[in-house]
Amino acid sequence: MPCVKRNAAGDIIALTQCQIPGSDEQLPPNHPEVLAFLQGSDNENDVKNYLNVTDLELARVVEDLIDILIAKNLLMLTDLPDAAREKLLNRRKIRDSMKDVTGLMVEQEDIL
Repeated sequence: MPCVKRNAAGDIIALTQCQIPGSDEQLPPNHPEVLAFLQGSDNENDVKNYLNVTDLELARVVEDLIDILIAKNLLMLTDLPDAAREKLLNRRKIRDSMKDVTGLMVEQEDIL
């Protein structure tokens, strides 16, 4: 979720991927204020930061979608290119190893 920095009038003046001083408020990427800020922004970095934040969120959605398709036998893991399969399996291993660490990973039922 992007962090926002506001001016004295309460208008968004910056979006960041990480929190910086003065930007401790988080808004969802589809929030009307975030979208309005991006549409009116001439700053290419603002748009890039927004895309970076949403790319991370979308990557998890794609992972979950692939898992669902595999579970329903609509897609075989072997149907994917080697590089994609390797990346998915590596991420799955990392998530599985983190299951015992509370608070660091999103539970399966919290996805989508």
